[in-house]
Amino acid sequence: MFIDLRWLLFAACALVLWFVCVLVNEQIGLWNISIYLMGVTLVIPALRLSFRAGLAAIALPALLMDAQMPLPFGASLFIFCLVWLLVRANVKNIRLNNFLHMTLAAQLCNLLCFVGLSLFMAENSLAYWLRALTDLALSQLLLLIVAPWFFALEKNLMRALNLDLQLPTNAQRP
Repeated sequence: MFIDLRWLLFAACALVLWFVCVLVNEQIGLWNISIYLMGVTLVIPALRLSFRAGLAAIALPALLMDAQMPLPFGASLFIFCLVWLLVRANVKNIRLNNFLHMTLAAQLCNLLCFVGLSLFMAENSLAYWLRALTDLALSQLLLLIVAPWFFALEKNLMRALNLDLQLPTNAQRP
């Protein structure tokens, strides 16, 4: 039985990105705006890992984010799993070596995660939805800069640790 431990690297990268987002949100919170960039963490585990390893790579950060967010526990995990499965189902349409395709996939993942989590926190006020739209627009613009950096970080860490970038031959793929 093959145990793919690359999921630990992807989970650690996701936690680093979450930590950076929390630090940035603390600073820009003075202006009543926030960013959400965690959709980018779902793309590579969906494209490069087996089902179990990919699920572990997204579940650990999602549960730790749930502990910090004012949502029902498991909301982030539920949304992440749905979006991750959507990316896995469309893996043939995304080129693995093209940062543009992967960035567009990250944009879609971030949009779906943001909307899903916003619906969990939904209020019946116009002010809430205007702020959510502002935060989404800012997050999507910032993700255009962060996504290629994040993908390069994961790729370079895998090379530095001599981990294979491709799916193992004995791992099952959809």
